Amino acid sequence: MKRKAVFYFLQLIVFLTVIPAGYAGVYKWVDEKGNVHYGDKPKDTDAEQMRIPSKKTDTSSGSSDQNRLQYQRKLLEAMTKERRDKEMTQAKAKEEAEKNKRKCRKAKNELHDRRHSRYVYRLDKNGERVILSDEERRAGTEKMEALIKKHCG
Repeated sequence: MKRKAVFYFLQLIVFLTVIPAGYAGVYKWVDEKGNVHYGDKPKDTDAEQMRIPSKKTDTSSGSSDQNRLQYQRKLLEAMTKERRDKEMTQAKAKEEAEKNKRKCRKAKNELHDRRHSRYVYRLDKNGERVILSDEERRAGTEKMEALIKKHCG
């Protein structure tokens, strides 16, 4: 019997301390600098207790669950699309970087050949070798240097 009385007394104390915490008011006050402050405990004797209306939520309707589920689906679809777009952009950037790397390597090799070969030639429409003049060789060298700047960074 004594245990039950102690148990009920403890329940009463917990009930009396917990319930007011849930219904704590909101206070508004202005400090000496003119700044407006809000809080659950008044810091000043001039603090004004605010009345904040609350709306009851309708927990009985299943439509809010459907709306939430529909919102989650839309959010998931948007996130999935964004991830796919990002992956595609990254794949394109990687492919472009590989292309530039190949073009850079090719231009460097051709520039090396133009600078270090005794004769530079091109093939005509019959497949015959035509040796380039010094001016054509210089123009080709400048073109390769420009390509190296463009593709090699």
